Amino acid sequence: STTDTFYTINNLTPNTEYDVRIASICGSETLYGATRSTYTLCAPYTIPFAEDFETWVASSSTTAEFDRCWERYSSYENQWTAYPYISTSYRHSGSKSMYMTSGGSTYHAILTLPEFTVPVDSLELSFYAYKTSSSYQILVGVVTDPTDINTFVPIDTISPSTTSVWELFEISMGAYTGTNGRIAFVDPAGSSNYVYIDDVSVDYIPTCPHVRNIDDSVTTATTSIINWTDPSTATAWEIEYGPEGFTPGTGAGITEIALSRPHTLMNLTPATKYDIYATMFGGIPNSEIAELGKYWEAFPTLQEKVFASEQEFVNIGIRLNGQVRQCKVI
Repeated sequence: STTDTFYTINNLTPNTEYDVRIASICGSETLYGATRSTYTLCAPYTIPFAEDFETWVASSSTTAEFDRCWERYSSYENQWTAYPYISTSYRHSGSKSMYMTSGGSTYHAILTLPEFTVPVDSLELSFYAYKTSSSYQILVGVVTDPTDINTFVPIDTISPSTTSVWELFEISMGAYTGTNGRIAFVDPAGSSNYVYIDDVSVDYIPTCPHVRNIDDSVTTATTSIINWTDPSTATAWEIEYGPEGFTPGTGAGITEIALSRPHTLMNLTPATKYDIYATMFGGIPNSEIAELGKYWEAFPTLQEKVFASEQEFVNIGIRLNGQVRQCKVI
């Protein structure tokens, strides 16, 4: 109880709805007034972070519940429809995805991720995107005011290379020079854009980025010429290939070192499917990190703070469209 008209309730859980009732104590009688519902604010999220939208309400209604730690805004004022919104039309996994649209070509929409406990320029955003027309695109960057497009700093423009196919994107926020802000997707004004996003994750910028834009289209009965792009300055790559379904790093595949691109795989078996994995050389070898195991055990959070997340082999059969494509010699 209190004798003041101002009272602070402590030790509440972030992003939680509470019902609050206040009663007047009049002698032996307690008279409660109306109940008021209120939400606590969101606390910054720790890294790594992942969201697949499966627990969200699939609806475009302005009255439908939307995760309060994310924020959405559209310059299109509509009392019935809120943009962007959760859709069941297309999805990379599960049954739902986020539909990035502003409601028309003259409007813009902003979808802002939650705040994180670490600086935004230390993070990498990963997600899958899907479009139904070749012209559709969205922007990825950092915003300081989730309702003001003028505070948005673009980092990259995203447009899947193939229509009607889910494609993986990994965007480093390292180019952001601001002192605060939150990662955001933007559907820009000026053209109609309808892009779906799913399986969003945020982690530290890796020491060794994934290779991209893999091409294995030049294949003979016993050889396959593979090429790729690398967002880093790497000059050497480890390639491991083997029968379809093999697990890299177990000795079941064949390992080669590529010092240039393209690289030719030789002595393949005709009419056989192969899975091909690749990783660039960079940072500190995992074997050397593992030798410090006693320190990681003594200080459980130390490794995460010192190093970016570990980079495993990347299946270069996974194209930018997000589909597994295996090399098959003819």
